[in-house]
Amino acid sequence: MKKILLFTPRQWNLQWGQEKDLINQINTHYKIKVIDLFDYSDLPNTYSIPKNTELVIRKTNTKPGLLLGIKTEIQNAKQALKSDFNIMITYLTAGTILASIISRIRGKKVLLIYADDYPELNRNSSYVGYLLTKYFANPILALMSNKIVATARLLAKDISIMGKKAEKIPNGVHIESYTSDKKIKNNNYTVGFVGGFGEWLDFDLIINAAKKLPAVNFVLVGDGPQFNYVKKQTKQLKNVRLTGMIPKDEVVKEIDSMSVCTIPFKVNRLTDRVSPIKLFEYWAREKPVISTSFLELKETGENIVEFADSKDDFLNKILLLENLKLRNEIGEKGKKEVKKYDWSSLGKRYLKILGDL
Repeated sequence: MKKILLFTPRQWNLQWGQEKDLINQINTHYKIKVIDLFDYSDLPNTYSIPKNTELVIRKTNTKPGLLLGIKTEIQNAKQALKSDFNIMITYLTAGTILASIISRIRGKKVLLIYADDYPELNRNSSYVGYLLTKYFANPILALMSNKIVATARLLAKDISIMGKKAEKIPNGVHIESYTSDKKIKNNNYTVGFVGGFGEWLDFDLIINAAKKLPAVNFVLVGDGPQFNYVKKQTKQLKNVRLTGMIPKDEVVKEIDSMSVCTIPFKVNRLTDRVSPIKLFEYWAREKPVISTSFLELKETGENIVEFADSKDDFLNKILLLENLKLRNEIGEKGKKEVKKYDWSSLGKRYLKILGDL
């Protein structure tokens, strides 16, 4: 059985992500050694380790910054030197430069999966990091890679270099894990959100609607940088429930309790390059979706998603979808559309790429 060395884009126990879905699709064909990002928060063990998979957890007291970046680059290079593998898969650009060079020198193949706009993610925290990622790390990794996959159209354009074009494979959902005949019945009209409370979310759209629609229930599932802000703003609202972080197997139950699901992203360069997994999770449970009109989702959800970019529009879409017949019609469209984004199909595309490598 061929072997893969995989560098993750997030700490394994931080949250569910694309890399875990990918591993679960390819680990019947490959043995996979997963090199986790350094864990500086001492995260509890949350997710199990798939079959044919070895997980290397690395703890550190070093906080994010230049020092941790250098440490990551050096330690990942050591893994590329000592590990037995045929193909290196990385979701990182900065952090696996040396590892990719070493892999190529050793005659190994390199697959870069570009799933986020890393320069833009770095811009607010470190402008130096933004410049280094955009003009140094990204081009080197693209050149060192035998194959590049991007999860969004603009990401594919950004990472393509010198005639080397990235192939777009969007994010998706393992539909089978979201299939259940036991659906929670909720007679109360409920608007919900599931995901990380990142800085790229405009929670004011939901908070405003919750204040003006006291008869509507709102459920927000997840945690992250904006959690305390949302908690403070909704403290006096009896129609808002915050769950915090919950196990993945409970997410389906929460989605089922929602009449309408939302993706309230700020519309900017970063979000225009996001293929949101939560859209496919919502669709898999036949839920109508209200979203802001960032580019990738606007293309994916055309004629199915209800788009709203202002507080008034967002509120009006919530009122519009009080109509049960309309919700059911839209939910059925989403259920049909999500079949294109099932990991059973996406996994075959990745297996072909790995087979060609």
